[in-house]
Amino acid sequence: MRERKLKYFKKLLLNGAPSMLGFIGALIAPLLWIKIAFVIFAIGVYVFLSYTQVAAMIDNDDFHERIGASIEGLKQAGLVPKSIRVNGKPIDKE
Repeated sequence: MRERKLKYFKKLLLNGAPSMLGFIGALIAPLLWIKIAFVIFAIGVYVFLSYTQVAAMIDNDDFHERIGASIEGLKQAGLVPKSIRVNGKPIDKE
């Protein structure tokens, strides 16, 4: 259990690192265009890291269990759609 918490803590630090680097770089850079480049680079790294983590979680079959959601509870609450429409045409989920 401790190893899992440490793993998620490291991921949070990894997500925060680009923001910190962009902020520090923007503070110490002498020219405006370098400051802007630091911020754009930090945003790009953050988006890339977030996208890869989300893709890995969605790829995992037990994703809904790890975040504490229950499919049965969502069905009882009526949050799972019974039919899907695309361009006004119904599509069966099965």
